Amino acid sequence: IREAQREQRMPAITLATFYQRAQKQKEKTLRLILKGDVGGSVEAISDLLSQFSTDETKIEIIHRGVGNIPENDVLLAAASKAVIIGFSVKADARVRKLAEKSGVEIRLYKVIYDLEDDIKKALEGMLEPEIREEFLGRARILKVFRNNIAGCLVEQGVLRRDASIRIYRDDELLGEGRIADLRRYKDQVKEVVAGLECGVMVEGVTGFQPDDIIEAFKKIEIKKTL
Repeated sequence: IREAQREQRMPAITLATFYQRAQKQKEKTLRLILKGDVGGSVEAISDLLSQFSTDETKIEIIHRGVGNIPENDVLLAAASKAVIIGFSVKADARVRKLAEKSGVEIRLYKVIYDLEDDIKKALEGMLEPEIREEFLGRARILKVFRNNIAGCLVEQGVLRRDASIRIYRDDELLGEGRIADLRRYKDQVKEVVAGLECGVMVEGVTGFQPDDIIEAFKKIEIKKTL
């Protein structure tokens, strides 16, 4: 019962928790109720927010209107998992109490740029990062020990433990995996530079043989912005 009570007191959705909840629920639509002091402000903010919708994230304004925030807006927000955005309007004590009880976040703004910044931050957290690859090094397999250990000569750059790798034979890809362990003689090392021999424990690729080529790289996540 206590767990259920705690869950009821948790916000249905907030800008701060939108990312975490969306990740769990695979939901990438931010629902808003928008209230403003005059019709012109509401229209301007609606137009501004509509520009932030992308193929990955969307803003859905489920209700908008002019005037202070009433209890009905809180009830609608609770049922729709929406955040209430108010621009140059108020929410009285009774409305705030109902919002707290219902787990609804009310955000009030006087400056449109603050509103814009908060919404952008919430949505940017939901954008899938761009994955780029950075080449690290290249090694030639000299000898194979068991099924997953290769004695190698690093010919270019550097091999690093835990780096992602691709193994090629005559320019044909055999498979993609990672360096699970890296050793110089019997010593475990973090990296081996060009000109040195090393032992590589390969994870994710089998069937390699002498003269196959290992290319090591790392994946870099680039955060997208709106």
